Amino acid sequence: SQGKVTQTAPKQESTVIDVANSTASASGMTDGVEVVATFSSNCWTWVTSDGKDVFEGFVEKGQRLTWKGKTNVNVTLGNAGAVEIVRNGKPMGKAGKNGEVVEIRYTKDRAERVK
Repeated sequence: SQGKVTQTAPKQESTVIDVANSTASASGMTDGVEVVATFSSNCWTWVTSDGKDVFEGFVEKGQRLTWKGKTNVNVTLGNAGAVEIVRNGKPMGKAGKNGEVVEIRYTKDRAERVK
């Protein structure tokens, strides 16, 4: 019976990897931009997608939010050091320093600090 247990574990593992790869390639082929923000601390956040307001509010520690845009996603953060950004599947690191207010424009190809 121990042999069966060992056989099932790798199967589950490879399923997880397949899912992760298909998600990554799907977002890589996307037209436009996808921004995923993970919050390690509370942070006031304002987001526009293609010039339209899509989110404004206080995000609590531990949340992860995703925004998509055809041409750009602008993210304004009241505490840039609290937020890790992933753009189109590529980790971008923290948005800035703790307590720093930043606005960053994300496009398909790059991230540009607006202020």
